[in-house]
Formats: sequence, C-alpha cells, structure tokens
Amino acid sequence: MSLRDRVKLRNLTEGVINGRTIVDFNYIWKQLRDNLQDHDSKKCVLQDWQFQKEANYHGGLRTQLIFKCMSCNRNCRVWSEGLSNNQMELTEASVLSLLVEGIGYTQIHGVLAGLGLRYVTDKTFKYHQEKLLEFELAKAAGDVDENGNPFITVIVDGSWLTRSYGTKYDSLSGVGAIIGQRTVLNEEHQKKLLENQKNRTNLEELTRDQSNSDLWINLRKILLTASNFGRICRMRPRTSCNNLVKSLLFPTLNDTPAMAYGRETEDTARTKLKKSLSKHIQINGLFIDPIDPRFGASPDGLINEDGIVEIKNLFTAKDLLPEEAMKSFPHLYFIDNRTKTMKKTHHWYYQVQGQLHVIQRKYCIFALRTTKGMKIERVERNDEFWEKNMKPQLSAFYDNCL
Repeated sequence: MSLRDRVKLRNLTEGVINGRTIVDFNYIWKQLRDNLQDHDSKKCVLQDWQFQKEANYHGGLRTQLIFKCMSCNRNCRVWSEGLSNNQMELTEASVLSLLVEGIGYTQIHGVLAGLGLRYVTDKTFKYHQEKLLEFELAKAAGDVDENGNPFITVIVDGSWLTRSYGTKYDSLSGVGAIIGQRTVLNEEHQKKLLENQKNRTNLEELTRDQSNSDLWINLRKILLTASNFGRICRMRPRTSCNNLVKSLLFPTLNDTPAMAYGRETEDTARTKLKKSLSKHIQINGLFIDPIDPRFGASPDGLINEDGIVEIKNLFTAKDLLPEEAMKSFPHLYFIDNRTKTMKKTHHWYYQVQGQLHVIQRKYCIFALRTTKGMKIERVERNDEFWEKNMKPQLSAFYDNCL
C-alpha cells in the first residue's frame, strides 16, 4: 500500500468490524490468494490470520481489513473492493444513484442503518456530490482532455462557483443541480417548466402541505420562489452570485429552532390573524407564474378574491412587542417612517411583490407576529416596481447563475 493510501485511512477500529460492509467477494478472494502466495507456503495458512482492525478509506464505503499472520507475524491488507477505470468507486456510485433518484443523505442513511449497514459521513457525501455534478457539467460542455477526462473551468472574477452545502448535509430530500459557465436552460428543462406551468392549478392543490409535501420540495428545486426574490434583486451588479447560488441550491435544511418554531406557530398565527381581520384565510400550495414558469410563490394564505396573506413569526424576538422587536433588530424594521408603508427597499417588500405578481392578486395582508402581539400592514401590488426592479434581475440571475 502506498504512503498516500496510508495517510488517507481513517476511523481505525481494533479487532472488530462495526456493522455490515458491502464487499466485492471476487476481489476479496483474489487478495486473499495473492497474500497467501507472498507468505511462507509451508507454515502460513489462512487459519493463522487474526483480524486486527478495519479502516475506512476517506470516510467512504470502501474499507480495508487488516489481518496479522500469527505464523510469520506479517500484516495482510485486504480491500473491500478494487479501483478500476471501468467501474465507479462504491461511494461515488452510491452518491450518483441518490442524485439520479432524488434521494437525500438523511433518507439513505436511515435506510442503511436499519439494515445494519454503515454509510458515509455528511462531509464525504458532500465532497462526492460536488465532484460528480462538476464533472457532468464539464463533460456536457466538452471540457475534457485528450483522454476524455473532464476538467473544470474556473473564472476568477467570482462569476461562477464551486458548490458547498454548508456545515451539514442533512437534507430530507435529494438536492440536484447543474451549474457553471456553460449552463443553459436546455430543451428538456424548458419542457418541464412549461409542463408545470400548464398544470399549475393542479400542482397548487397537491402542494398545500407545503414543506411536508415532497412535490412542493421538488418543484422548488427548479424555480425561483418569492422568498428569495429580495436577496437576488438587491444584489449589487458587480457582486458575485457565487454564495447566493450556493445557499439556494444547497440550503442548510437542518431543523433549526427557528424553523421548528415557525412550523409550530404557523396555524396559531393564521388563526389569530383570521380573528383580527374577521375574514376567512384559505390555505394554499405552491403557485407557478402563469407568465414566466421560472418563478413560484407560496404565501401563507389567500384572503377574499384578490388578496394574499404573509405572516412572519419571529423566533429571536418572540417575547417582545412587534414594535419593540423592530427597534431591537434593525433588519426587522420594515416600515418607511416617511410614508408609513412598507419600505420598498426591504427584502420582505420584494417577497410580497413577487407573490402578488406570481399569483396575480392585488394586495397582501402582511403580519409581523410575536407572542405579545401582531403588527399588520396592507401592501398593494406594484406592477411598475416588478417590471423595473425585479423581473430583469430575476431573469438574469436564473439564466446566468443557475
């Protein structure tokens, strides 16, 4: 074994194999025979081998079993599978399969754990996922050397990126993306967008569970949704879209306290707003823009025939009055002191305008809620703002960055 392979060995376990392991039996048998041939054929037999430890290669599914021959005192190393140019390494093959099927790290980890099989760490999963997606893009773009090996073009002005999931890879559903310099909306992708747009009424009904709906999650992977419009539209022209694309394609889907609080209080907040307005609020799913199928929106409810509802349940400031929260946390201060309406520069204004445009409604009842009260603001649809300050930026971002 090379020095490089020795350095890469991790998670040594003395004298025992933890759980079940996937192996290539033919390759195992070949290594056993080859190792025996290297020993003293007169006194060394397989029965004299004593298992010492197991080592994971790069924290992946490929492992090495280390035995010691008690007759000659030599170590024997046996890999669970070989490496071949004609066959993808097991860890990489598993990640590719998950990407194709739309399954996430948490799902496969849970399934294999039930079978007593170990799976890779989230860090290892992310590494292979990034590598696979970048290679596929390079091949599609013709960025390969004379031997057909893909290489990745790096543009140092920050316009393009390598991807990162963040600190954890705990997505409850698979996340797939193709990004880079040559990425375009290909014919198949356009066809899918148009198909979704055609079925937008049915899709809205099927996604009313929102984050609890797999369909809702999958649709959001190929759409720009209103909750992100502000971040995109307020981005400076010369600012790289690198970090923003990373956060959109590979968000931290860990169940944070704030996320859990939002889910737990959503129905309560909607009920309180309903009582305050003395109006029925209809639950809705994901709407797809009837004009541009790249855009989508999921407000917190529909009201009357031409209104929507958007509620912000504050977690960090939940024990303050809404007005106190706005003063204590500047990013929550969404009121223009001059006009006494929602600031047109605030990211919530972009979200609301995006929702109104996508759903084709006239106004939004916006509510900032804490356990101490609720601040309600009515926001009218602003078509001029959409055409001038949002649509061009969103279109350019989708086409050039995603």
